[in-house]
Amino acid sequence: MTFHVISFGAFGATPNFGIEPVRNYAEGGTAWLKAVVYHRLMALVEVQSVTKTYPRGVGLGTTERTVVDNVTLSIDEGETLGLVGESGSGKTTVARMILGLVTPSSGMVRVDGVDVSNASSKKLKALRRQMQPVFQDPFAALNQRMKILDIVTEPFRIHSPALGPNARRAEASILLKQVGLDDSAMLRYPHEFSGGQRQRINIARALALRPKLLILDEPVSALDVSVGAQIVNLLRQLQREHGLTYLFISHSMPLVRYLSTRIAVMERGKLVETGEAVALCAAPREEYTRQLLAATPELPTTAISS
Repeated sequence: MTFHVISFGAFGATPNFGIEPVRNYAEGGTAWLKAVVYHRLMALVEVQSVTKTYPRGVGLGTTERTVVDNVTLSIDEGETLGLVGESGSGKTTVARMILGLVTPSSGMVRVDGVDVSNASSKKLKALRRQMQPVFQDPFAALNQRMKILDIVTEPFRIHSPALGPNARRAEASILLKQVGLDDSAMLRYPHEFSGGQRQRINIARALALRPKLLILDEPVSALDVSVGAQIVNLLRQLQREHGLTYLFISHSMPLVRYLSTRIAVMERGKLVETGEAVALCAAPREEYTRQLLAATPELPTTAISS
C-alpha cells in the first residue's frame, strides 16, 4: 500500500489536486507546512507468498513441479505493473491465480479486498465484474461462430440479464467506438477482421462491465510491430480515460518499460527483482534482468506516442 498527500497550496488558494510526496515547504525564509490531506491508496491486488505446484509423473511415482515459487507482489489502483520474464517463468500462472482460474497451492490472492481462492461463488461472480482478461491470441479468444455484437455484449447476458437487446446494442456501439471501430463491425464475424482489429474487439468485450482491473497477457506478441504499437497506445488512452489498473505481462522489457509504472521480473517461478520502471531499466540489480534488457530491441520511436 502507498501513502500520498494532496497539496492545497497556500491557505485560501485554489487547491492543487496533483499527487505528490509528503514534504515541508519553505517560503519567504519562513518554514511552514502546507495543508495536506492524507490519502491512503489500498492495493487493488495483493499476492502474498503464493506458490503453485503440479504433480509430475516420474517413472512409477510422482513428484511435484513448482511453477510459481513464493511470489509476493501488489498492484495499486490506477497503476500498471509490468510482469516480465521468459516463456515458462510463471507469469501466466500468476495471472490465472489472480483471476481465480487457478487455485494457489499455498499463499493468498486478494483482489479489491476479497480472498479470491476462498470467496463464495456469489462473491466471485461479483468480483469478476471488476477484473477482465485480454489474452495473447486475439483469434482464439473469440468464438468464430458468434457475431461481434454477440461477443461484445455476452458479459451483459451473464452479469446484467435484465438489460434488453436495444440497450445491449447501444452499449456495444459505445464500446466499439472506444476501441476505434464503428457500428458496421457488429454484424460481422471474427474471421472478417485483421489481428489488430480482433484484439480491439477483445478489449471492447473486456471493458463491457466497466472493470477496475485488466489482466493483459502478452496482448501484442501475436501482432506485427506497427499494429502492436497501435494497441499499446490504445491501452494507454483507455487507462487515462477510465482510470484502469493493468497487470501487463510480456517478455519484452522495452515494451514493459514504456507502458508500466513498476516492473516485476520473474525467473523460473521466482520473483527476482521489482522496482519503478525507469529506475529498474536504467540500473537493474540482477544479471537476469540485464539479460532481458539486452535480448530485446528498443521500440521504434515513431511507433508509439506519449
